[in-house]
Amino acid sequence: MKFHIVSLGGSLAAIMACAVIMTMSGAGKTSPADVVLSEPAVALSGSMTVDSSGLTSPAGADDVGENRSVPIPAEVLPKWRELHQQNNHMVGWLKLEGTIVDYPVVQYLESEFDGNSFYLKHDFNKKPSTAGALFADWHTPINGLRRPDNTVIYGHNMFSTGTKFSHLVNYYAPRYGLDAYLDNPVIEFSTVYDDERSTYKIFAGMYVNTLAEHGYVFNYFQRRYFAAKDDFYDFVYNVMDRSVFYTEVDVEYGDQFLTLSTCYWPLGNQSDRFVLLARRVREGEEPTVDASAAYINPDPLYFDHYYKVKGGSWGGRNWDKDLVR
Repeated sequence: MKFHIVSLGGSLAAIMACAVIMTMSGAGKTSPADVVLSEPAVALSGSMTVDSSGLTSPAGADDVGENRSVPIPAEVLPKWRELHQQNNHMVGWLKLEGTIVDYPVVQYLESEFDGNSFYLKHDFNKKPSTAGALFADWHTPINGLRRPDNTVIYGHNMFSTGTKFSHLVNYYAPRYGLDAYLDNPVIEFSTVYDDERSTYKIFAGMYVNTLAEHGYVFNYFQRRYFAAKDDFYDFVYNVMDRSVFYTEVDVEYGDQFLTLSTCYWPLGNQSDRFVLLARRVREGEEPTVDASAAYINPDPLYFDHYYKVKGGSWGGRNWDKDLVR
């Protein structure tokens, strides 16, 4: 397997739109070099938006059972060894079939305070880059022994170049409809240690705030392990209330989640986020989804500032309770 590097033009304007929360105001214009896997050759370019004081989880996150010690990892699978040697922070590969989302995922654990900050401004090759890289939340090390109950991955919304997590906002159904979901109802995420059951079925997408001054903040990014059923269901109910679309995909206690987070500013607030959630295919379950069963939620739960700008209010829980078991 051969790997090569390609230089892709970064967009300072796209990143500076999120400078307030990303603490990237001092970043200069760079030309990010992204990895390209040449079987087939797919350019990995792009951008994302996460902040180390709000979007990415702050020190002292409220996870129960979370362990920040770095365990001894399992052996890297042969197909990932060459790329892992290029960057030993690589923990997996994320792919949305037929889209630009086809990238390695890294995780920076070499920090005492905030490992989520490094790959905001560095590419896969650890070179300074306004586009950054896709990275897994550092509070829950991915080591091959087990995956977190909720694996959170951040990426910049490089809307001007159409790269990194810019495609995710196409799942915002109130504006873009259901085409993105109909085309891609599943996500593939393999770790470098484990590629079994790598399919995740998308079941929700949320437009949320991260600033308390805009209303209640649902800290989805801090919910990485669930200590008991109550914690699990509280998380799922909050997600379902806010989801802008509903699907046939059910959720049951014990499921593992994949959460993809990027910045989104339809109201002009660079601190807002669009979040896509999926659950891992269960043992013995078919990885396919009947996407045609999806429909737009006419009344998702938003936040105070949204209703202040757009008007209206939430009418209450309206999703099929049989979807959560």
